[in-house]
Amino acid sequence: MTELWPAPVPGAPFTARSVAHLLLAAAARDTADWSRRMVPAGSRPSPVYGGSLVADAVALRERADQVLAAAILVEREDGTDWAGIAEGLGVDVAAAHERWAAEHYQWRTELDRPDTELTAGEVEQARQDCLAGLDAWVTQHREHDDPDAGTAPVSAAMERMNPLLELLHLRAGEEYVAGQGTVSAGPGAVGERIAVLERCALVCSELAGRAEEPGEGAEFADEARRCRDTVVRLRAESAAGQQ
Repeated sequence: MTELWPAPVPGAPFTARSVAHLLLAAAARDTADWSRRMVPAGSRPSPVYGGSLVADAVALRERADQVLAAAILVEREDGTDWAGIAEGLGVDVAAAHERWAAEHYQWRTELDRPDTELTAGEVEQARQDCLAGLDAWVTQHREHDDPDAGTAPVSAAMERMNPLLELLHLRAGEEYVAGQGTVSAGPGAVGERIAVLERCALVCSELAGRAEEPGEGAEFADEARRCRDTVVRLRAESAAGQQ
């Protein structure tokens, strides 16, 4: 079964590392475009800039800070420890950890919550739109000595979760949503949990079908069945509660 892990199940989300790369790419493009706007071209404003150039420079620095923040997310997801990040920043380890650790933790915590059926499609479409724009931008600005990575260079660098990673992601998400439901067991919370369980059942069924030996897929088939049974129960309980 091990050799089957690398192939994502259709519809799998991007890995955290790829999401961080997407943030980095978008921030870098925005910063580069803003920098281009600041290059003097044409006639000089009359009579003076009146502070607008300084304001643009401040905005550029803010965008550069976003690039740095995204770069640190990528480095952390790539396995770089705080010593390596501190060296890149030119500060000591304690200072780097104090400044960035909480930010990375919060970002990862929010990312680890699976998207519900109401938002998954919107999130995926937004990321695909962003990737399409980045692919076009990189291709348009490609220099003669840049590596030729095809017409979709940024998209080609993106990776989706393998089945094992997605299952861990879904299980943690289902546990989180179930816990939220104990606080506010409204139809929204139930719907979120059902969406996660249905995806979990789909992933498990896919893996059960990939198994080369009958016994290899039994565990995944059992989990898929448990997820579907729970979905049926939750739907029944929700319907009874609305009567």
